[in-house]
Amino acid sequence: MNVLPTTAGPGVAEQAEALADMACELHDVAIASASWSAAAVEDAVEAMETTALAPAVAHPDAAAAMLAIGQQLAQHAWRRTLG
Repeated sequence: MNVLPTTAGPGVAEQAEALADMACELHDVAIASASWSAAAVEDAVEAMETTALAPAVAHPDAAAAMLAIGQQLAQHAWRRTLG
């Protein structure tokens, strides 16, 4: 079994925390205003794709799950409707 270390590499914990905070802020803004542009949706999806790839290197079990998430986001049909 490959257990994650108790201490993250330099900057990893801080960046992950900042990302979590920003995701919560985006969620709060998004539910307060239902108005999204195609560009805003595309930026959010791109961020999710990149974020899904990041933890894939953390643990062998994470790689398959994160890759599947990233692929689903990249290939989802509704993205083509954004223009």
